[in-house]
Amino acid sequence: MSVVKRLVTVEEEKQIETIKAIACEVNKEELSTFLQKISATYKIPKYLKRVKNNIVLVSLETTLNISFLPNTLVVDVPSTQPITREQYDQCKKIWPCNFYPKKIEKLELPNTLILSVFQNIYKINNFINLNEINYSKDLNNILDLTDYKNDLFIKNNVQIDNNISEKQFFYQFFTNVNKKKENILFCCGTACIIDTSNKKVIEISKDTSHILEHAIFKCIEKVSKNKETYLCTGYDAFCVFEPCISCGMALVHARIQRLFSIFPNKHSGIFSVHRLNQNPNINHRFEVYFLKEKYKKNI
Repeated sequence: MSVVKRLVTVEEEKQIETIKAIACEVNKEELSTFLQKISATYKIPKYLKRVKNNIVLVSLETTLNISFLPNTLVVDVPSTQPITREQYDQCKKIWPCNFYPKKIEKLELPNTLILSVFQNIYKINNFINLNEINYSKDLNNILDLTDYKNDLFIKNNVQIDNNISEKQFFYQFFTNVNKKKENILFCCGTACIIDTSNKKVIEISKDTSHILEHAIFKCIEKVSKNKETYLCTGYDAFCVFEPCISCGMALVHARIQRLFSIFPNKHSGIFSVHRLNQNPNINHRFEVYFLKEKYKKNI
């Protein structure tokens, strides 16, 4: 099971609603003949089946003149096609349906890789100057923090205790840093563009207070100078926090393959709330994933 959860579409989240439809109760002996008569004249959506026991669905147009039809009645049917198993299970309790599940590409990235990137960008996120950090473009060792206790910024933000583990140390460090006004994050915190096909880090950047110097903008700008690909085609973006509106649009224009984020913006997120990546009116769409809650304690 993956450590991240795909951002589902509005259609996938939608609760099944019903609409009224015209149906006829027909004897089973006459069912076949009756179906042949009405099928050519009265069309119904493909996701709805015609028959439920001995009741035949005639039309969704309830204003039709149906006086010539035998034993008519009004029934409830699902108003939209089910695209998830949960929706289908709801629908078939209302009226028999055909199920055409939404095709979802399976995420093939190993959990160890995803967690490794998240852990490292989360650490990087709390350094003031990324240029002062010794980081590797090897995915297995993005950040070298072997000498973290001698880092001046760290020394200024937390009292060094040699008797605690690295994990405990950084928990204290992050808590102290995030209390300080000058360290408030402006967008996604830290962003990382990765070619996951060969486990190569393309770029890493941190936010500044200037909107054109947000981490994602800076990463895309650097990647655009690389002539190997068209912008970020085939690359994945990882970030600590869900990006702002401007950076979200930048990812669309840069043709990012996928976005992975630790923390969503549940109140006004450009992806988690407004679903920019799924908008049918834009010319590039992509999947967005957020780290599942139970794994955040391991970051």
